[in-house]
Amino acid sequence: MTRSYGRVIGVPGGSLQHSEGWAANEDVARIGRTGELRTAEVLNRLAMRPGGADVIHDCRIPIPGISANIDHIVVSGSDVWLIDSKVWKPGFYWTFRGVSRRGGERFPFADKKTLPMAEQAVRGFLRTGARVHCLLVVWPSNDHAVLRLGLYRPRGARAVAGPRFARHQTIRTKPGRQQITDRLAELVIHA
Repeated sequence: MTRSYGRVIGVPGGSLQHSEGWAANEDVARIGRTGELRTAEVLNRLAMRPGGADVIHDCRIPIPGISANIDHIVVSGSDVWLIDSKVWKPGFYWTFRGVSRRGGERFPFADKKTLPMAEQAVRGFLRTGARVHCLLVVWPSNDHAVLRLGLYRPRGARAVAGPRFARHQTIRTKPGRQQITDRLAELVIHA
């Protein structure tokens, strides 16, 4: 029997509600949380469609001692999407020879290796034939200027601007394989 709708598991932005340990300040955590909530809104709508994918929010990376998290996981059939949400200042982001910039200035936050590390860890955690993909969704911090990511190449992931992500179906949805979703649900930080 096939489920008619996808499942939504976990609390989006949960790790950022009490993030004094890593965030530069309370404002940085609040802004980051708004990006996660915006992405979650889009993903939750995908899950609520007939035949929708399963969506899991705020998961730990299955590596002992690592405090970084996976903002969202989507299970669509045997495809697993690891999604990181960011909120960045509008501008032109680009990468050349592994170094990313916003305009003419180096932007080291764009070169983090969290998603590729998470991808490798999730593959090992699942031990199935699941196809694992990484997506970085970047929301503009304001609506007064354009966020351009066309030449930005994050390591091990595809980047998409949040407004585009919300307008276009970036992830094809089909019911998630229950055994994959159940296994990944073990990683939820805040239920």
